[in-house]
Amino acid sequence: MDFRPKFSLVAAALLALALAACSDDSSGPGGGTTDTTPPGVAAVTPIDALHVDVTFNEQVTKSSAEDESHYTLAPVALPVAPASSAMGGVAVSDATLKNDKKTVTLTTNTSMAGLNFNLGVTGVSDTHGNDITEGVTKPFTGSNDPDVTAPQIIEKAPAAGATNVAIGTTVTIKFSELVDYTSFTGGVSWGSGAGPVGFTISNDGTLFTLTPAAALGYNEIQTISLTGVQDPSGNTLLDTEWSFTTTNTVDNTPPTLVSTSPANLATGVDVNANLSLTFSEAVNQSEFNVQLAPDPGDGVATWSNGGKTVTFDPTAPLLADQQYTLTIYPLGVTDLAGNGINGLHTVVFTTASSLAPGSIAGTITGDPGSEASDPTGATVIAADGRPFESAFNILGSTKVAGNNTYTISHLPDGFYWLLSVLDTSGDGNLDPSDGDAIGAYGADFATSDLDPDSVAVTEGSHLTGINFTMIDPSAISGTVVYTGAAKGDYPVFVGLFDTSGFSSTDEPVAGTEAFGVEHVWGFNTLDQLLADDTFYAGAFMDLNNNGTFDAGSDPSGFYGGLPTPTSLNISNGHDISGIVIPISDPAPPANASLSQTWPAAKHNAVFQRMCDAVRQAQLQASK
Repeated sequence: MDFRPKFSLVAAALLALALAACSDDSSGPGGGTTDTTPPGVAAVTPIDALHVDVTFNEQVTKSSAEDESHYTLAPVALPVAPASSAMGGVAVSDATLKNDKKTVTLTTNTSMAGLNFNLGVTGVSDTHGNDITEGVTKPFTGSNDPDVTAPQIIEKAPAAGATNVAIGTTVTIKFSELVDYTSFTGGVSWGSGAGPVGFTISNDGTLFTLTPAAALGYNEIQTISLTGVQDPSGNTLLDTEWSFTTTNTVDNTPPTLVSTSPANLATGVDVNANLSLTFSEAVNQSEFNVQLAPDPGDGVATWSNGGKTVTFDPTAPLLADQQYTLTIYPLGVTDLAGNGINGLHTVVFTTASSLAPGSIAGTITGDPGSEASDPTGATVIAADGRPFESAFNILGSTKVAGNNTYTISHLPDGFYWLLSVLDTSGDGNLDPSDGDAIGAYGADFATSDLDPDSVAVTEGSHLTGINFTMIDPSAISGTVVYTGAAKGDYPVFVGLFDTSGFSSTDEPVAGTEAFGVEHVWGFNTLDQLLADDTFYAGAFMDLNNNGTFDAGSDPSGFYGGLPTPTSLNISNGHDISGIVIPISDPAPPANASLSQTWPAAKHNAVFQRMCDAVRQAQLQASK
């Protein structure tokens, strides 16, 4: 499901009222008549072989004027044309509205030099909402002048000198014409007080968007530089640089779901309806993890309401007499500061006259002595596939009540697998690898039995007695930070060490490999390679990729430092997170030839399947 932005009806209505109130087309003592006349084309002015200006007789809206599909360039009478000229016309590759709000510059990739065209315009609207519906045609002859005009930046956000900018902001740059993508990627840079910023680039014609790989620092000056950016004719943009400053207000509040359309439990939904979600604050549009089952296929998504609302318009109509479940996954929606939405959210609606009548109910037993001894508030989901072996959709969810019972209602007929997760680690996510309690009907995690039993809802049946137990593992997790001189991407290993008679040359009792640019790692007692105990945590970077720790060359370190690291105690479901292990280049040691096999163990396959279970649906939902 593909999401993209559009104005909400409320915003559009308020905008229309505001424009009507200040209309300069009104006449008479009290404002009199209202403008109902669509805009006309006042002039067509060829600029060079690749550009032509179209001037309207009144101000037009940016969105309609910059839609390339609203313009056609049809040949009138072609002489012996160059091979690049298309008998069917020349395509408009970009349309840019100038600051006067009346003039649009059209750009083509094919030369118009000396050729006669009829410019066709339709769909462009004025500021009062009057569209050109019948079409306007204007003849012109393409200019023989070569393109010698360098591109210019006509819009950029955040603006130069902007302050209090969100740390998750993207940077958008709008050019006056098409620019060469290779010259842009080679000429753009983004730096901050902390050094270079990693970012991805996306472009839509003349609009480029830079998305930072991670949240920016608070109260930092961010500088964007462009050098050597060219248009397709080789004209070069003047070297440009501007800066803005991020906010110094720390945002730790996650976004919440405010409303949906259709609403939860809505019936009789029109098959042509759009789907929209509104959040409590602007969210990161590049990291948006929402799933609709059944999958409606492709569509168009638009963002509005200051980035708080997303509206999805499916390419094909929704299915008739079909129930849908929309799922927002834990941390699947983040705000611009990187705070993820807490917990799992499901919205059920149907195009039929009533919701499915099936239900599943039972009792959840907590893990005695742990933080999950009381399972109240645990999330229970009904999946349509085996959660530890295959991809699945969530067709219903609920929370465990205070008396340890749950009921998932409105389930269509079919087979279901029941899974429960409780956020005992307190990070807002639902992930047993981080120590969250987990249970599944028919499975026994204590013995690595990851084969849950299915249950069948038939003819709207109400299933009861689907009871199962949760287990709360203990977990230790964190990151590794390297401050040395080595450049490149090298494996980083983390080990847990026995604190009794500890020596830094000991072999770890459990080990794993960190992953990602932040070197994230974690241990969990469900692995069955780790028991509740007290440990020291250490790490090294494997510079020669031999899978062992070479003390004379590999950067290394311990949490809390040597000779006395900080101990970490886990028991009865207790979780320790946020551990940062600093590693640095070694000083030449006396035992420089020492080499250790480290880590001694990796996570077993059964545990890894369990850890990935809750996350796999999130990954398959990303489109």
